[in-house]
Amino acid sequence: MNTNTLRYGSLVVFMLTGPLTAAPPPADHRIPKTQTRRFEIDYRVNEAALPLTSVELWYTRDNGETWHNYGMDQDRQSPITFDATEEGLYGFHFVLENAIGVSGERPQPSTVPQQWVFVDYTPPIVQLHPVQMGRRDAPRQRVQVRWTAIDANFGPRPIELSYRLVPDGQWARIADHLSNTGRYDWCPDEHMEGLLVVRLTAHDRSNHRVSAVSRAVELVKPPASQKAGSLTNPGGVGDPSPAGVDLPARQRARALYQRGLMHKERGEHRLAAARFQDALAIDELMPEALVNLGETLYFQKEYEDSIEAYKLVIGLEPTWAEARRGLVRVLMVVDRYDDASAQLAHILSDAPQNAEAWLTLGDVAMSQGDELMARENWQKAATVDPAAKTIMERAQARLATLRRTTILAGSSRN
Repeated sequence: MNTNTLRYGSLVVFMLTGPLTAAPPPADHRIPKTQTRRFEIDYRVNEAALPLTSVELWYTRDNGETWHNYGMDQDRQSPITFDATEEGLYGFHFVLENAIGVSGERPQPSTVPQQWVFVDYTPPIVQLHPVQMGRRDAPRQRVQVRWTAIDANFGPRPIELSYRLVPDGQWARIADHLSNTGRYDWCPDEHMEGLLVVRLTAHDRSNHRVSAVSRAVELVKPPASQKAGSLTNPGGVGDPSPAGVDLPARQRARALYQRGLMHKERGEHRLAAARFQDALAIDELMPEALVNLGETLYFQKEYEDSIEAYKLVIGLEPTWAEARRGLVRVLMVVDRYDDASAQLAHILSDAPQNAEAWLTLGDVAMSQGDELMARENWQKAATVDPAAKTIMERAQARLATLRRTTILAGSSRN
């Protein structure tokens, strides 16, 4: 018998396709998931291969290094029911037989499974701690969200946050795809006021979704005189203590911040981020800690969290170019070029002679495929500030490369 006449089918919900020797485990989002211990596996054969004399199912828990015989399908009719003894990744292999022969050998060490299924029947455990409001005399009031979420099978960014104005508001997004850090500080729109509730949703790899909702907290607009003001001397060691933070507390925050800088200089970005967050837990209006937090999160490739940190400090100090430059760098990494252009426009509105901003704006345009705009911005960077010699040289090098590329393209057409 030609063994290829035995054709393998699919899990009832999960497609099982391909030849008898399949590829290694695919990316996690492509692996079928189930939330139950028991599920059915369907197998299909060509009519010409019937009747079957045996159907044998094997499974592995260690990517094919060792195999276990699950047993025979007694009625030799699809489907066969599988009972998972524990959670995790399973690989499956069928051996089918009829009067002429078998579909293939029984699996051996390193045999690649024909199908992968991830079993996860335990939903996450979540606790949303009481929501705390930042100081009401701040330029923008901060909502401090803290939580505990536990699950053995979380993905890298399993947390979503949303809010609703009560009594009749609709749920709206605060942030999603967050790391399970247990904390998030949110600065609502300055025009928002009234009672609101916060909802935390955690989801695991099999898409169990568990939510918790906070008690209502009151959001108030700061006084007009306070909104009109801004932080001065951001990052200065000698700047006055913000209202509501006493001097000993501020000194503790400053010490934690300095420890964060020490870790950052050593390249210990995770430790640095933790110290900056500790400092912010004491003094939430420490913009230099937020800027450095954004940078350390960037180096850890926690891009969405880095973006949020930079946005928080920009909300406190809109004219601080360093924060906007850091935000631009992250936005370009995640291909959010329109947002990056908007941040650069803010920088240039305050400092039209900023050669570095013009250079980066040219890089953004080039990334979007707009060579004409890239050339114009690089030319501006090369001429706008004669004192910025390094930036001028980099801009001229980009322009020279663009000219060579254009010449080569023209030659190839001829």
